[in-house]
Amino acid sequence: MPRFDEKHLRDPGNPIGRYSDAEEVAEVIEFLCSERNTYTTGSVWSVKGGKG
Repeated sequence: MPRFDEKHLRDPGNPIGRYSDAEEVAEVIEFLCSERNTYTTGSVWSVKGGKG
């Protein structure tokens, strides 16, 4: 099995320079499913650090 290398956590094609972690994605999902989200309809939310 190949050894894990921290370089796999970096994404040079992403303006932020790294992949998101699960907590960052979960925070968006939590907001969208919460009562605080009272005015969002028919939207696409991209959680990808500004890439593409």
